[in-house]
Amino acid sequence: MNIHQPLTLAKNFTHALTASFMHRRAARLYRDGRFQVALPLAQKALMLREQRFGPTHSQTAAALNNLASIHKAMGQRHEALPLYERALAITEQRLGVQHLGVAILLNNIGFIHQENGHFDAARPYFQRALEIRQHVLGADHADTKANRYFLGRIAPDPRRSTQGHPTRHDEAQPGETGGFNPDPPDIRQLHAQGRQDQAHGHFELALVALKQARSLAEQHFGTEHAATALSLDLLGMLYRDIGRHEDALTLLKHALAIRQKFLRPDHPELALSLSHLGQVWRDMGHFDQALPLMRHALMVMKAALHDDRHKAELAPYLNHLGLLYKDMGRSRKARPLIRHALALCETAKPVNPLERAVCLDSLGLVLQDLGQLDQALVYCQQALALWEQAPHLEPVLATSLSHVGSLHKDLGQFDQAMPLLERALRLRERMFSEDHKDLLFSIDKLGMLYKVTGRHEASMALLQRSLDIREKTMSVDHPDTATSLNNLGLLYKAMHRHDQAMTLLSRALVIQEKAFGPHHPDIAPSLNNLGSLCQEMGQIDEALTYFERALSLKENTLGPDHPNTATTLNNLGLLYQAIDQPDKAQPLLERALTIYQTIFGPDHVKTATVRNNLSVLLQDLGQHDNALAVFQQGLNLQEDTVTVHPPATKPGPAAEVPVPPLSEQLQGVAQLMVQVLQLEEQVIGPDRPSTATCLAHLAEIHQAMGQTEQAIPLLQRALAIVETTLGADHPLAGVWLKTLTDLHPTAQPVPDAQEREEARDRIQRWRRKSNELQHMGRFDEALIQLGRALSLAERTYGAHHVLVGDIVAERQTLHHLLDHSQEVGDSDEVWHETVQMHTMGSESHLKPSVVAFE
Repeated sequence: MNIHQPLTLAKNFTHALTASFMHRRAARLYRDGRFQVALPLAQKALMLREQRFGPTHSQTAAALNNLASIHKAMGQRHEALPLYERALAITEQRLGVQHLGVAILLNNIGFIHQENGHFDAARPYFQRALEIRQHVLGADHADTKANRYFLGRIAPDPRRSTQGHPTRHDEAQPGETGGFNPDPPDIRQLHAQGRQDQAHGHFELALVALKQARSLAEQHFGTEHAATALSLDLLGMLYRDIGRHEDALTLLKHALAIRQKFLRPDHPELALSLSHLGQVWRDMGHFDQALPLMRHALMVMKAALHDDRHKAELAPYLNHLGLLYKDMGRSRKARPLIRHALALCETAKPVNPLERAVCLDSLGLVLQDLGQLDQALVYCQQALALWEQAPHLEPVLATSLSHVGSLHKDLGQFDQAMPLLERALRLRERMFSEDHKDLLFSIDKLGMLYKVTGRHEASMALLQRSLDIREKTMSVDHPDTATSLNNLGLLYKAMHRHDQAMTLLSRALVIQEKAFGPHHPDIAPSLNNLGSLCQEMGQIDEALTYFERALSLKENTLGPDHPNTATTLNNLGLLYQAIDQPDKAQPLLERALTIYQTIFGPDHVKTATVRNNLSVLLQDLGQHDNALAVFQQGLNLQEDTVTVHPPATKPGPAAEVPVPPLSEQLQGVAQLMVQVLQLEEQVIGPDRPSTATCLAHLAEIHQAMGQTEQAIPLLQRALAIVETTLGADHPLAGVWLKTLTDLHPTAQPVPDAQEREEARDRIQRWRRKSNELQHMGRFDEALIQLGRALSLAERTYGAHHVLVGDIVAERQTLHHLLDHSQEVGDSDEVWHETVQMHTMGSESHLKPSVVAFE
């Protein structure tokens, strides 16, 4: 025997023993979540095994798998993937392509691709692993069933796609003592099953699976183990999704306490627990509880990321914190956080499209809150395009469709909003039963759009269906039932069925007071809606009581400078103005204007609305100079973003200018009102109710100056906008219609609201018939139908009405099509007819010259 052979054998044995010891030690640290300490031990174990066994030995493959698992748990998926792939190649070569170890590594690689959002890349790995386990273990084995769930849930719930539980998907290499898989297969399977059912909206099935997983985890590990925290966390977030917030708080607090006890203060799972608990507090409206948790979660995650290459892991925490600030009314503070999150997502390598879509959607919602609707639409449309490409994500696709549809609605683009919201509802109806509560978001959105566009019967059917579902699936006195009662009550109010509206809105308030107590901010919208209804019914004392109570509640819970507080300040100020108490109205409107300008900026629709309301009040008080100053303030604040034409004359120093006669003051107001109208049309849109208000106000000024001819077309255009957007039976339409009749008594009698609605139905039937005939190639007959519609529309609404303009445009298009068909024959182009937030009763209540809102 060679004299050196015993020494060599001893050295090799020492290497193997050391590598095995380091592996077991790293495994224990991994289970305890101490990844930073485990990493160098696993790296050393790999190096020793490569030296002892060589780079293609099965023991080396096991070390590669274990090192990859640690990198993945730390969020370093880029480092983990090549290690897994190398381990797979070795295992296939050494043990064969049908070995169970191959299945384990295939799953681990599949999880990496899945978490990167590359579902098409992940699917073949899960599929092949399933085939191996079915061949070796049989179809009924627990591991085979687990693989079926892995394959079935290849597109996880995107609400948590950026904040998953990466450490729990890895599988250990078989034959290794102290493997890296802390959960037995049945718990893993139940977790996978529960999350799959939850992602598809099957909450009852998910509840059964996750409850069983929690029970098994507590039996296997005990109630205070770090692995048990995962089951608590998953079940807690399910409770959040189904509205059981108190149960969610209990479980998530327990999970957080366990992780704080066993994990390092910079562990990613600790950040996850903090964030989840903060999200539940946010859902409940307890922002003071949510904010420190969200901030702490972000700090922990920053400390956990020691490599700039993995900064994208911060994106979900920035995003959630931003959305919390948005809910707190601090959208300007939310915007840079979400922009940062989006930038991190877009610079990540590789880019996770789902994480990017979440941030795009969030940024769009924040910009919508800030009144930057055009920009918001761009971001939400980009998010929608990404969700369209993601497989098996119909619930989130439906939500994204609703966001884009709502933005089109806010922009007054109802013909573009309608198909999006209708498609969103169809998607949800395809996924859920007809009385499933996951339909409610889409039903409410579409129902309120139908209300705004005057389709009251269609709106009634949807909003009544929403109420029926909530009463059946929740209870008649559940807080969410109050949402449907509010929406349905507002519809009755729009239809002037005041008694039914009062019954529904009063019932909503009783439910909310019972559920939340009399001082919770969630009851403020109901108070405001009741105040608006009482004011419309002439019950001034009751209206004052509701508005003043809503204001006191918002000031105490949200703060005196919150935008929702400004909403009630505006509405209360308008009520005082209506009952001839301008001294009380003026400070309220001035305060509301200050809040909106500070929070949203000068070009937000609410800022412009309150500015207009205040200027009307000042003019009514005879303070024409102050009214001019308010108008001019709005112009000066917006001159950097919108081009306006300056007044024709420029006054000299105030001390040298005598007070002009009233007619000259009105002329000055008229000049500035024209500029305000230009701003409304450019910033908000030419066919929005607030633009109609400006038109009517300008008409009033011309009327006061005796310029009737100038007033009539302005008022006609204002009437056309309101009838198109709010319906012909809206109170404002009636007021302006009467004013038009008084101004132009020689004109033919104007049809009443019922006659105009009947005429609109006939017009739309003719337009639909024209569209059908066009599809059949019978263009001459289609033109006749449009001619009938145009004639009736002009007689009913006047030549300046928006509906008349739409029909004229359709006829021009049809004429062009006729000419084209005569020249080149039949055309394949199809010509379609142009058809003109889960809300708690967000209501735009218009007056002839002023606007109130919730």
